[in-house]
Amino acid sequence: MKYEIVLSLGLIFLISLVISGILRRFKVPSITSYIILGIMLGPLGLNIIDRSLLSNADIISTVVLSIIAFILGQNFSKENFSKMGRDLIYVSFFESLGAVVLVTAGVYILTRDIFFSLALASISAATSPTSVIMTVRELNAKGKFAEMLMGTVALDDLWSLIIFALILALIRNAAYPIRIIASLGAGSIEIAGSLILGVVMGWGLSVVSKMIKSTAELLILTLGFIFFNAGVALVLNLSAILSSLAMSAAVINISPESFKFFNSVRTVDSPLYLLFFVLAGAKLELTMISTLGLVGAVYIISRMAGKIAGVYAGGLFVRVPSNIKANLGIALAPQAGVNMGLAIVMASACPDEATGRVILSIIVGTTIIFELFGPLLTRHALIRSMASEHI
Repeated sequence: MKYEIVLSLGLIFLISLVISGILRRFKVPSITSYIILGIMLGPLGLNIIDRSLLSNADIISTVVLSIIAFILGQNFSKENFSKMGRDLIYVSFFESLGAVVLVTAGVYILTRDIFFSLALASISAATSPTSVIMTVRELNAKGKFAEMLMGTVALDDLWSLIIFALILALIRNAAYPIRIIASLGAGSIEIAGSLILGVVMGWGLSVVSKMIKSTAELLILTLGFIFFNAGVALVLNLSAILSSLAMSAAVINISPESFKFFNSVRTVDSPLYLLFFVLAGAKLELTMISTLGLVGAVYIISRMAGKIAGVYAGGLFVRVPSNIKANLGIALAPQAGVNMGLAIVMASACPDEATGRVILSIIVGTTIIFELFGPLLTRHALIRSMASEHI
């Protein structure tokens, strides 16, 4: 019934205020509070969230991830890149690669199955941008560490998609080397197409915005371009996240008043983030944690170790400050929507259906762990880094 959806939305917003207020006293991030609330109100708890709302959660996820990617793209201004562009590229690449290398090694030592190990490792590089940006905003974090974290998360998704495309091509066509080249070509076209679409959309937004007079019209225009861009990307089988990043990067480097686009979006995005995480919590299948086993534990440890070690390795090449080397890898703990999407693709691509189900189960189970505790680690890293920057 329609009234049940409206009633569910009202309860979500009102109860979230109470729950997040209580848990905030115990230094629990709002994101974790929203996920816990989702578990409480979802099928595994009180079961008062309408099922039709849960079945449409993917639409909300696409909307929120597109907005998040757009906001992250502002870190790619010429000024930012002139200050720390080289640092960002090295650190983000090495932390992504570090996770892939260590997860591959750890899982292979345990299973002696190189393709299974690579399949899991290909999913490990991505970080949940929504969790990170919400934690940064909640703490009102400023300074070089916060800027580096936001920029790293933005580039992190680009690297993760490239690495995933390479490994997916290898697994799909291990017995046919010629096909590997074709698959790599298709992956390259998807990435390039996403970036080109985003740049074109960003140019269009900059041009059309010159005719806008009021703040309300600017908000409508900006959201319209974000959603239209994401929709076109999905129709063309491109990455909505990469395309949104590219659109934002184009806007901030083309328009002299680019800040107005980001300021307008920030006036309405908080309720969407809340709904995103509550529904994510409601959809979590906590029983999947019991299926993790030793491989899941190795995945969690190896992924975190790889990101921490990767940040150190990248930091050595570009000599970033010690507080970034010590804290950035920890701050990149959250794992969510992007990883789940990659896991679904990888599971369907596996020649053995049973292996695909195992991969999906492990990623779902570890995502529950990372979504509950990842924001806590991000918050801890931000507080430590801000303290050291103000000494």
